[in-house]
Amino acid sequence: MSFLVGAAIGDEPDPIAWATRFGANCLQINLGDPTSWAKPAVAMPGGTSALKDAAEAAGVALYVHAPYVINVASTNNRIRIPSRKLLQSTLDTAAEFNSAGVVVHAGHVTKDDDPAAGYENWHKGVTTLELSAPLFIENSASGKFSMGRTLEAITSLWQAVGKSGVGFCVDTCHAWAAGIDLRTLGETIRAITGRIALVHA
Repeated sequence: MSFLVGAAIGDEPDPIAWATRFGANCLQINLGDPTSWAKPAVAMPGGTSALKDAAEAAGVALYVHAPYVINVASTNNRIRIPSRKLLQSTLDTAAEFNSAGVVVHAGHVTKDDDPAAGYENWHKGVTTLELSAPLFIENSASGKFSMGRTLEAITSLWQAVGKSGVGFCVDTCHAWAAGIDLRTLGETIRAITGRIALVHA
């Protein structure tokens, strides 16, 4: 069995040169400022086509982390609707260079919301999205009202989205911060989601 091993390098203008220099066969990149609502864009000169050609020539799998501002679970229309649009735009841009997957945070509701509303928003979100690239939802480190922090929350989230074709990204640091036992993390998450698409370690 072979593994893809790399690093998260942000909005690097030439991620493939970075991968070659450090011997990585996969990378996670951002398509711009991850704290912004701006339209996603590739920093590499030549854009998505140049990145696609360079990645294929080097044999490097590229993952994208969606902007941190995205909150598909939100009950606030002014957050949820733009979140869906930005996530779709990120998926579409990632698809242009054959990204191996787009990682997005599980999001959260507020203390005044029923968590079920957040899971329902996720269900609606993934059924309306066009998965032009693979989509992986990542577990959260903190937040009492997060949709993906505890095992119970992840279970509820997967009941809402598990049949839609999305995958799960496990962040071991987030899991540790949330109090999940790392010794059985892989087995526990696979029991909930069926498989693990990507690991942040």
